[in-house]
Amino acid sequence: MSMFLNMTLSTWGDIGNIILGISSLFTAIVTAIVLCKQHKLQQKQHKLEQEKLKIQQMEHQPLFFFKRGKDHLAICNSGTKLNRPIEFTIGSMIYVQSSMFLPDGLKNFVYCCPINIYKDCRCQEELDGVVAKCPFVEEDRTKLHDITSKIWNSLVHSEKLIPKLPYMTSVIVRESDLIAIKYQDVYHIDHTVYYLDSSPISEETYNKLDKIRQSVPAGIYSVDKVNLNNILGGILQFRFEKTW
Repeated sequence: MSMFLNMTLSTWGDIGNIILGISSLFTAIVTAIVLCKQHKLQQKQHKLEQEKLKIQQMEHQPLFFFKRGKDHLAICNSGTKLNRPIEFTIGSMIYVQSSMFLPDGLKNFVYCCPINIYKDCRCQEELDGVVAKCPFVEEDRTKLHDITSKIWNSLVHSEKLIPKLPYMTSVIVRESDLIAIKYQDVYHIDHTVYYLDSSPISEETYNKLDKIRQSVPAGIYSVDKVNLNNILGGILQFRFEKTW
């Protein structure tokens, strides 16, 4: 009887240990689930805080725009003050975009001929208002406009051009500026923004247009030295398909 009692107590002890083990395992599982949920909640809260901070930072950014005077182009900031003066690069060019029907369908092409029109571009010390100026000679701007008009007329009335062009459904020729502005905001974060004239563009588009500019054969591209026939020849030979 004593042996049976001892065996029974031993068995109950084993059962108790098993129950205790199961209870500990269940507690561990519940704890893990709670910790996992807490971690996901913390991640979600952190993401929301980051998004809120990003929105707050975007609300305190400069707002760049461009004003062309009689003899200069001004880069202006009407948004939040900068943390320090901007740095920028500007490339003036004749921008040509055409659409043509080819055997494989309608294609858009771009050509960018660099033109040196700005003299002594400088950043200002101001952090808002006019933050940079690019002077040019007023007569040069008039000459550039005349050159642009002649290019457009030559492409639209292209019967005499050699080599012959396929029929163009549209032609755009304009004087353009390719601009990159580096600035530091009030949060001491560095940014670079890109523009084609006054329109914001992506870094990818900027790099593609800049590459086209640099692909033009080397030459003298001041307004007084521009050769119309060379530009037309370049447009005919070095068209770049617009894929963006």
